[in-house]
Amino acid sequence: MDKIINNYYTGFEGEPEIKFIWVKPNNENLILKIWIGYFDTIMNAVEPINNVWSGLSYYYHLDEGWYDESPWEIPNLNPVIDELLSVDTTAFDLVTKDVFTELLTLLVNAKEKNDKILICYD
Repeated sequence: MDKIINNYYTGFEGEPEIKFIWVKPNNENLILKIWIGYFDTIMNAVEPINNVWSGLSYYYHLDEGWYDESPWEIPNLNPVIDELLSVDTTAFDLVTKDVFTELLTLLVNAKEKNDKILICYD
């Protein structure tokens, strides 16, 4: 049975949401549902390296990946984690910081287990 963390989408029902799905081998997936506004804030805080986007920011700025097909598998978690670790979160409000921490933790834990992460855009 899937575990769903939806407290970052509650109150935004009817508005676009992003689901990060940690696909576990035991079929007990962990799903982080967040309001698109939190995701946009996080993605807009990512700075390009040498004027080049990488990780999720690459797909975000080109409107590819999960925009084209949903669910969409993140091809490589390393650049995603690296770019998030470089984000300056001091301008984030408290909830956005919580979403950021929850997302980063999810990605790091999945990478450590060598599991995949899907993104679903609804």
